[in-house]
Amino acid sequence: MLSQLGVFPIIFCTASRRMINFLIIVLLFFLSSCTSVELAANLGKKVFVKKDQLEKSNGIYKIGNPYVVDGKRYYPKKNLNYDQKGIASWYGPKFHGKLTANGEIFNQYKLTAAHKTLPIPSAVKVTNLKNNKSLIVRVNDRGPFVNDRIIDLSYQSAKELDLLQAGTGFVRVQLLKSESLLLEKLAKKGQFPEINEITKKTIPPINQVNYSNVSIQKIGEAKLSNFI
Repeated sequence: MLSQLGVFPIIFCTASRRMINFLIIVLLFFLSSCTSVELAANLGKKVFVKKDQLEKSNGIYKIGNPYVVDGKRYYPKKNLNYDQKGIASWYGPKFHGKLTANGEIFNQYKLTAAHKTLPIPSAVKVTNLKNNKSLIVRVNDRGPFVNDRIIDLSYQSAKELDLLQAGTGFVRVQLLKSESLLLEKLAKKGQFPEINEITKKTIPPINQVNYSNVSIQKIGEAKLSNFI
């Protein structure tokens, strides 16, 4: 009788090992079916980075392969004429200090955003169509994957566009060609400057008039012939 009872733990352990092996195989199959972009977009943000590493970045320039999220397929591509209107949302505290889709570190206080298909990084002008406030932000993440929203703004970006309280808003998103090409060039060299540094380089300086050689003559001293 005791020998018969001893068989049950052995059978149970064997069945448990088989179940674990089966689950591991299923998990590996699932991971292999996902593209690197999808994994970065959905799993990358779960990796937390220590505070002392917040300013460091291991980002790369990335367009990426087509990927699927919640059954919908997205096709990243380089589109220098991108100009769309739609709903914007924002994200912040829950993702602060975590990895973005291209390996950068998300900082909610920087002027950044997430987009589903544009190259990372890219520069876009976002206009709040309710109050006409505009802001240039740097795309460095993938998303948003909620309904048909077209852009996910960082906390700071949403704050400057007055979208924090509402949570979402109707906006226009325009890709800035010169700034985006410069970001691409720098990213391929391993450099990821903030958007304000890029706009300083791409906006031409205002020509100032040199008044040193201009003579000013009092009206009373002007010749009468000038007024005839």
